[in-house]
Amino acid sequence: MRKDILISTLFLAVGITIGSSLFAFSEEVLIPSWIKNTAKFWVEDKITDKEFLSAIQYLIDKKILTVSEQTIQQPKLSCLGNGLCLSARVERIVDGDTIYIQGYKVRLSLTNTPEIGEAGFFEASEFTKKLCPIGSTVVIDQDDMQPYDAYGRLLGKAYCDGKLLNSELLYNGHANILTQYCSTSEFSGEAWAKKYGCEMKSPEIKQQVPKVSQPSTTPTPVPTPTKENKCDPSYPDVCIPPYPPDLNCGETSYRNFRVLPPDPHRFDGDKDGIGCES
Repeated sequence: MRKDILISTLFLAVGITIGSSLFAFSEEVLIPSWIKNTAKFWVEDKITDKEFLSAIQYLIDKKILTVSEQTIQQPKLSCLGNGLCLSARVERIVDGDTIYIQGYKVRLSLTNTPEIGEAGFFEASEFTKKLCPIGSTVVIDQDDMQPYDAYGRLLGKAYCDGKLLNSELLYNGHANILTQYCSTSEFSGEAWAKKYGCEMKSPEIKQQVPKVSQPSTTPTPVPTPTKENKCDPSYPDVCIPPYPPDLNCGETSYRNFRVLPPDPHRFDGDKDGIGCES
């Protein structure tokens, strides 16, 4: 936590009463300069954390400073819009962009991290584990425009230890923005989303056909999913729903199955034709 925030919390939010050293004029309370200077020295690193805390503890012990426990409150993170605002403990980390909390599977809005088998998967997952460790408290701000995906996962922003996981993954090079969802997300106008892609138009995705000098056969067209089976043809030996939304290996029971292009879920990270290798 930044020192200036802690100072504000100590002297403003907590609410202190200091013997006869505080003087009331009208309805204002003046904090003596020696208290301000002590805090100033600490913020400027002229005294150590231990020295500053010792000074505060001395004032409390001598009853010069009284802290009212009823007024001590943790900083609150306010959620925007009408979606769910949840505060719960982290129960499981699936990968960098998917976590489980009590009663919900949460997929980060817009932010996308590498899948299992892809470069960066381990680093992104470890980053999320460190910022939002299992057992810690996370605040989820549900995406009003895109509250759930097709798999029932809650979509939203995740705050861990006062930091926004969606943006921290991007800032630290562990993720990218899923620009195809910028037009359907409540958060696409926020600075972090605009910086990493939502301010730009999503590029048109075209299938690339390998060049050959004298093709002897007609290129095999890429099959499309049908309404009857709702299974993506890129995975012919198993039945996996088509993209979108993105599906992780950790959220399917299939392992070591055959993968054909274009592999929309990116199960075949090493491009060897086998998905979710165990």
